Amino acid sequence: YTFEGLKQQEYEIKVRVYNGTYVESKGEDNQNKESDIQKVSPSVITNPTIAQESQTPSNGEYAQERVMKITYHHENIINPEYYLKSSVTSTVEQGIMIGSCGAGNTPEECNTETTTTLQANTWYKTNKETVSVTYQTNGELYAVTSDGLNISGTATASITNIDRENPTVSVSVSGKTATITFTDNLALAGYQVTTEETESSNWETISGTSSTKTYTAEKAGTHYVYVKDGAGNTNYSQFSVAEKEFEQEVLSNVGVNQNGTFDASVYTKATISGSASINWSKDCHSATSGNACATAKVNFTCGSTVYSYQVASLCFSNSSWNKVTSSSGGNFNTTIDLAEHGITCSNATVSLTYSNAGVYCSTGWCNGNTSSWCTGSCSLGSAKLTVVVKE
Repeated sequence: YTFEGLKQQEYEIKVRVYNGTYVESKGEDNQNKESDIQKVSPSVITNPTIAQESQTPSNGEYAQERVMKITYHHENIINPEYYLKSSVTSTVEQGIMIGSCGAGNTPEECNTETTTTLQANTWYKTNKETVSVTYQTNGELYAVTSDGLNISGTATASITNIDRENPTVSVSVSGKTATITFTDNLALAGYQVTTEETESSNWETISGTSSTKTYTAEKAGTHYVYVKDGAGNTNYSQFSVAEKEFEQEVLSNVGVNQNGTFDASVYTKATISGSASINWSKDCHSATSGNACATAKVNFTCGSTVYSYQVASLCFSNSSWNKVTSSSGGNFNTTIDLAEHGITCSNATVSLTYSNAGVYCSTGWCNGNTSSWCTGSCSLGSAKLTVVVKE
């Protein structure tokens, strides 16, 4: 025989058996047998159990989100009722909740509600034996089972270390070097510096709630600093390093026969800019020929290795009787790969030189008159040069 609707307490029962003969004067059977008194009580309702089902990210001490799973037990309960409550706003899937049941210490009379959002400190009723509750903030989850009259003990789970706050990153730059400061409300996890606009999988480990790192750029341009915390929240900042930080001005607007030195093992490219001109004047009265050449060159030297870049040249020959003037040169701006030309030493030199091959007139006759020689001159009109070497 099953007793229903009993409160959670102890009851005394006994069983009487009659032989079926009824004595009218006594209003009862004339023979019966009674059992001894027995004590019974309803079975204790098993508490629900709560465990974490998943988290995002999928591992680690900290998470942006946790999913908690409630499992209800209904052994020896004919019509079980399942309830849950959260201390903070949380969510469930559609079709899980069938009613809200007050904000007391235990569930009260329920109304019909099919929400997916659990309001803080409100009991909800479900008809599901397992329920998943999603948390995006720290809180407490409670669950009980009832048989309609009695209620189980309360299963409780604490949801902790949820972090949805992004870490911070700040950068100060001096020359090529950036000083980078990271902070987080709970725990830093990693950082990276790259010239790419998207983060990679290559993280350097950092920890604690604050960390400072220095970074020396290897090239000019925009650099991006990415940081992540223990829950996978990320942030970034950016800084720029100017071209000039990777350059050395060896010669600045100088003229002929001035030298500069630099480390060609570090500075492997050179940009030369400026202007140069060469002027020629010749007066040869009927000479059979006359010629002269001049050049202006930038010379890079490493020991016995010399690479010269010509910035102006003029070679002139004329058999005319008339006085002739001419010039060559102009502005220039070019970049040279020094390593391609063997300029790689640590004590390289650079200079601007002017080479004049002189003025030559032939020993031929000028209209048959040996005393009528040609005359002429060749000179560097002007030259100014700037040399900037780059890493």
